[in-house]
Amino acid sequence: MNSRKHVCVIGAGLAGLSAAHELKKSGWSVEVLESSNYVGGRVSTVSKQGYKFDVGAVGVGTIYTDYMNLIDEIGLTSDVVESSSVSAIYRGGKVHEIDSKRPLTGITSRFISAASKLKLIFLALDLIKAKKKIDIRNVAASYEFDDESAYEYAIKRLNREIADFLITPLLRTLNVARAETISKLELFNALTGLFDTTYVTLKGGLSLLPETLAKHLDVSVNSSVISVKKSESYVEISYLDQNNNRKTSRVDACVIATPLSDAIEIYPQALDILSPLSKSVRYNSGLVVSLGFQKATHTKAMLTMIPVSEHKDIALLFLEHNKANDRAPSGNSLITVFFDSETLETMSNKSEADIILEARKFVEKVFPEITGSMDMSHVTRWNCSLTLPHVGIFRDMHKVNQSIQQNDSVQFAGDYFSTAGQNSAIVYGKRAANNIISSWRDTI
Repeated sequence: MNSRKHVCVIGAGLAGLSAAHELKKSGWSVEVLESSNYVGGRVSTVSKQGYKFDVGAVGVGTIYTDYMNLIDEIGLTSDVVESSSVSAIYRGGKVHEIDSKRPLTGITSRFISAASKLKLIFLALDLIKAKKKIDIRNVAASYEFDDESAYEYAIKRLNREIADFLITPLLRTLNVARAETISKLELFNALTGLFDTTYVTLKGGLSLLPETLAKHLDVSVNSSVISVKKSESYVEISYLDQNNNRKTSRVDACVIATPLSDAIEIYPQALDILSPLSKSVRYNSGLVVSLGFQKATHTKAMLTMIPVSEHKDIALLFLEHNKANDRAPSGNSLITVFFDSETLETMSNKSEADIILEARKFVEKVFPEITGSMDMSHVTRWNCSLTLPHVGIFRDMHKVNQSIQQNDSVQFAGDYFSTAGQNSAIVYGKRAANNIISSWRDTI
């Protein structure tokens, strides 16, 4: 019986590898096809000149139980490292620190005025109501909050200072996009768990998780799927292997764990289910510059959020050396600069040297204590970075989630069913796998 249970997973990102892992546990024969030359997708770690830095997903919190449970299940618990609980907002030439373990630091910090801090009472009241309804494993189910942009909400309910110097920097951090385009639900989801989590990372980089999963699976990289065709008795996968030879595989079931546009391209029938999202899902491009310095920053913050007024192009500075002590040589700093997706079109015309120079100048402006000590730089570009959680998208996600056919031999796993993130990838990878497992169980 087990010899008949053969499944192909298309895509070796965290969603696809989580699905493959779950299916293998249940006795399925699993093959994974990945078009790139590495596993992990947007969970990627680079080692260069003694530095180790994450260039896609950069952090995770213990509130994300599916992620933490998977870490424990595959034996990586001892590799979990607690990161700094301090974040910062850069305003007026100063780095204003806030410690999530000490909520009062947000009240005493001077990044916004006393009058604005009083206005935050309204935000707190709204979050108390929202927290009762929002499930971080299925954010789209709370689509009732997906009725306006985060910026519109902040202007109407709070004030412009809070909108410009708290809400916008926070959402630039999460989505490298502006609050004017981000749904209020994304804001509420981010804030409801802000003080309920401990920020962690993995020794050597976040890619340790997908790489460990892949070690126990049959993964073929440089293998591009051309088409998926479903019949009554099997699913046929056509693909080009690493030698560019066309091959065909007939399997009992398939999980498509690719970006939405790729899923529809290789399996046009996906439009029958994913149609609402095919019209609304948009992916950001990504531009990331990692810089190493031979001096230490004074701040212990893990990240520094940047208001648009401080820099229209740069959205976030992530201080990797404050995330884990194995990311930079002792006494050095490692800072990853994330550029705002709204400005990437203009940045595409700049040379890599000019992009590095712009990033370095701003980093040294924010942290003058490390000026003149840069000894490493690395640029990463993502053609398909994060799904943009714009107003209305969560309603579409909910419609699609409700229409998923649990007994279908072709299932989908990706970042278009909920708010983007590593935990969501695992949740929907497992959902796809469990749908196949239960469907097969029901037929025997």
